Amino acid sequence: MEKLVWHELGRQWNTSKQQFLSDERPLGWQPDVVSEAQQAEASGSSCSIIRPEGRLSINDKVGIINEAQHEVIEFGLRLRTFSNYFLTRSAYEFKNHIVAQLNTGVHFKLYLLDPDCNEARLYFNDRARVLPEEREGQEQARASVERLSQIKEELVAANSPGDFQVFFYRHIPVAHFLIIDGESLSGQMVYAPYLYGIRRADCPVSVISKQTHRQLFRTHYQSFLALSKDATPIF
Repeated sequence: MEKLVWHELGRQWNTSKQQFLSDERPLGWQPDVVSEAQQAEASGSSCSIIRPEGRLSINDKVGIINEAQHEVIEFGLRLRTFSNYFLTRSAYEFKNHIVAQLNTGVHFKLYLLDPDCNEARLYFNDRARVLPEEREGQEQARASVERLSQIKEELVAANSPGDFQVFFYRHIPVAHFLIIDGESLSGQMVYAPYLYGIRRADCPVSVISKQTHRQLFRTHYQSFLALSKDATPIF
């Protein structure tokens, strides 16, 4: 931070006075604005692909969700993995963490593709040309909706201060987003593109820090906002 203030404002930190001073600029000093890329390089941080082989492990996902202070957004295709975690994994591994976050007032917003829209039909039919199991995509999405409805009823019964909302969107799916406190300066995003011909679980996953890569985070976040703009709450 001291170097950044010196380069951009020409102020040096004075330890004894505990303030930045502006009277030590050399003759001919000119501001040198440091780019985001330079800041990331200086801090040793980067947008790291933490699982080039595919989907986050349940422990990694829970670890990121537990960092949320305000909101968790999961935007996917069928949210089959998310809903299955409540039923196929122990409460200790997954459910209890979601409940704990809801109890602290963290809001959850889940988005999945409307299985009855034309975009869903086109998407799954096209994917099935390469991956035959995709023909069952719409039915699997409907099954996920049923599971999420049951999960919602159970969570609401606990009267937690946090909301648990589920939405349908109607666009050709392009990526999976897990967004933590997206409107906050400390926002994080887990992003996985849906690559044609590659099973979604095998698509590379990257983590984007808003503080470290503001422009990259902003670009992906704007894409999420456009995809979710006309989403319909289903319960």
